[in-house]
Amino acid sequence: MISDTEYFSHLYEIVSCLNEEFFLWAALKKALQKTVQLPELETGWIWLMQGDKSVYLASSSGENN
Repeated sequence: MISDTEYFSHLYEIVSCLNEEFFLWAALKKALQKTVQLPELETGWIWLMQGDKSVYLASSSGENN
């Protein structure tokens, strides 16, 4: 379990990555890479929903990436 300080530090890094990027895909990739750096995480996925309620894999990070 991570402390509140560590949690908010990681959250700040993720938000900083999002604010630096202009393109959605680049922002998602960087944010996900930072997210999987959290303790006890090895892989992660970001799924997005389109207007017609279909879902697609927007970004992934982990063992195969």
